[in-house]
Amino acid sequence: MPIMYLFGHPMTLRIAWFNETPIQPDAKGQLASEDAQVRQRCLMPARTLENADMECSVFGNMSDPDLTHVSHLLQKLRTQIVVLRPFAGTSGLPLMRTAKHLGCYVVLDLGDGQTEQPELEQLVALADYVVAADATVQASGAHKLVIIPDCPPDALQHAGAVQAWRDMFAELVKTPPLCANNNNPDIAQDDA
Repeated sequence: MPIMYLFGHPMTLRIAWFNETPIQPDAKGQLASEDAQVRQRCLMPARTLENADMECSVFGNMSDPDLTHVSHLLQKLRTQIVVLRPFAGTSGLPLMRTAKHLGCYVVLDLGDGQTEQPELEQLVALADYVVAADATVQASGAHKLVIIPDCPPDALQHAGAVQAWRDMFAELVKTPPLCANNNNPDIAQDDA
């Protein structure tokens, strides 16, 4: 398993996954969702990446978040990358703008075809990368479209999808985030 380095030092990536749907612990204490897309495109890859060398935070019920609270959490967790799925009933733009303002990279995950959003063009324009489950998803204006298949339910079979997430994250952090200001997301608020 490759280790990422920044200026010659090992680097742990810190990733936050934003989801509109509820996420809660199951009987085994693991995060669960009734939404199959959330399980296959967030929970399974995040769990596997967390067990490897990345720190993953998963947020649910993000349809009407307190942006000040979200900003504080992203800073406290020292988040470097935010993965956001387009929201059905509300706007994901404020969340994306908050993450970008903090200097985070933002990955827009269209999954298996969430391209009927009125704000999709704006989301695509602000995203550093756009990912989709297969090549049939079209995102006009996507400067970086990466195909990452859904993780199948069998943990032994989803290594390829998880490796695709890992490779995309590694490629992403090689360049400065688009539209980011000069804030340093590595400074935790509780240190002040």
